[in-house]
Amino acid sequence: MAEGRPLRFVAMRPPLPVADALAAVTHPNPYPFYAALVRARPLYRDTGLGLWVASGAQAVTSTLQSPLCRVRPRAEPVPAHLLPGASRRLFGRLLRMTDGERHAPLRHAVASTLASVDASHALAVSRASALALERTTLHRADVRGVRDFVVQLPLHVLGTLLGLSETRFLFLLRAVEDYVGAFAPGPSVERLAGASTSAAALLELLGAEVARARGDGLLGRLAAEVSATGPEWREVVVANAVGFLTQAHEATCGLLGNALLVLAERPALRRTLREAPELLEAALAEVLRYDAPVQNTRRFVAEDGVVAGEPMREGDAILVVLAAANRDPAANPRPHRFELHRPARRTFGFGRGLHECPGQALSLAIARAGVERILSTGVQLSLLHKDVRRRPSFNLRIPAFEEGQ
Repeated sequence: MAEGRPLRFVAMRPPLPVADALAAVTHPNPYPFYAALVRARPLYRDTGLGLWVASGAQAVTSTLQSPLCRVRPRAEPVPAHLLPGASRRLFGRLLRMTDGERHAPLRHAVASTLASVDASHALAVSRASALALERTTLHRADVRGVRDFVVQLPLHVLGTLLGLSETRFLFLLRAVEDYVGAFAPGPSVERLAGASTSAAALLELLGAEVARARGDGLLGRLAAEVSATGPEWREVVVANAVGFLTQAHEATCGLLGNALLVLAERPALRRTLREAPELLEAALAEVLRYDAPVQNTRRFVAEDGVVAGEPMREGDAILVVLAAANRDPAANPRPHRFELHRPARRTFGFGRGLHECPGQALSLAIARAGVERILSTGVQLSLLHKDVRRRPSFNLRIPAFEEGQ
């Protein structure tokens, strides 16, 4: 591709100080704030937020692995702000958001299905999707083209793996964007209603696909794994297939976008990866640590006891700052340096313990194919400004590539 107009961003004013651990997620540079937390308050009670905040690697690991902690409050298994209907039904069947022995076989079935995706097959599908999207997005060689490529690639890959028709991929994008909008800060009644409508459409689409899914595809394997666990297996399959799509749209999109920002700031790294593309896997692993797409998660204390060395009460909520743990020098020496060949790298973005996400290999394959395709084009990342706005979120650090920032 011939080189087009460079990606250029208007410099932003110096950012305001980070207000708290939730505001840090989309701050232009939250990492000095995280470093201060790790040094002085690796686990503390934030009275303003009404939360415990775990930031140090040891506190984060202990919290994620504590048998006292749940992924949802016992009294509120589904977020109360979701409107009755499809949004609540979908969320209530996501196995990554459930606890208890009754759901253990289902959680295992969903996790093993996602983990079973062959790495070489995932990379081949991701490369084919990236090539197809290059023709429809990156030919513009502008900010909008990069944004569309980054946003569309993860869903294009997951849609392909699930066996969905490519003609439905743009519908998937719109519907998934609408649904996840219900979890952005301050959703309006209109946005919540749109999320419920889109959730219903996604459940209907995936429900129809389950009926004709083949056993060798991701959806067919998920159905085969889950069908033996109980009478409501079809609803569980459909909801968790939608969950695969939403996780790709958020975490994998964030990984790919953050990787492009890292490369934009490092011309020497871009040259290295062009000359030795086999190092791209290590580079993406370091992006996961250095600028994590999933910055935090939450845990809820189910009964009185000690968590990470602190006495806590039933009902207490803990904000688990995964991105801060990634920058803890006890876990990764010289944490503020981007090191391609970092020994014994530790990352926390995919969790720990019972609810560790099994999709890391798939996410890395998608991001690898995306970066490979970007580097092979004439898009000039060298002028991509580091002060890019982020999508509004309490948990996710995802670039919002827009012209005129």
